[in-house]
Amino acid sequence: MIILASSPAHHFFVVFGAALAGFGLVFVLVGLIIRTTAGGFRGAARAQGTIVDFAARVPGTIRGPGGIGFGGSPGGDMVYMPTVEFTTADGTPVRATSHIGTNPRPGKVGQTVTVMYDPRNPQRVRVGSVKRTAGCLEVAFLVFGGGVAALGIVILIAAH
Repeated sequence: MIILASSPAHHFFVVFGAALAGFGLVFVLVGLIIRTTAGGFRGAARAQGTIVDFAARVPGTIRGPGGIGFGGSPGGDMVYMPTVEFTTADGTPVRATSHIGTNPRPGKVGQTVTVMYDPRNPQRVRVGSVKRTAGCLEVAFLVFGGGVAALGIVILIAAH
């Protein structure tokens, strides 16, 4: 099949191929963002800690005076942010709550976990769990996005 460079079909395939490639690249970008942010944060130190509690909240709520929450979506699923106790590298005991919540809970009270913390502000923590769902999500975005982008590029090449 020969498609003339000025035909409507050629124009369609160029636009479609470019849109598909762009759509796929957005997914690749999201996968890369997940990869760089899921494992920890820049300059994080690691320690073994124990989950001692969970702070529960509805995503999107803002805590006001007295711990009263407002905002968020009606009927939103609850997320659980683990509170952990650990000792920093310099021997300081810390009790802190992660600002990242998940549903289901990322472990159980009493469970030993890896705690990633900011050495300059040990109250800033993230908790490593047995499950790493971000890894699966990251791979899904990278593979899907890469495949869609490749298909878009193949369509663009075929159109020229």
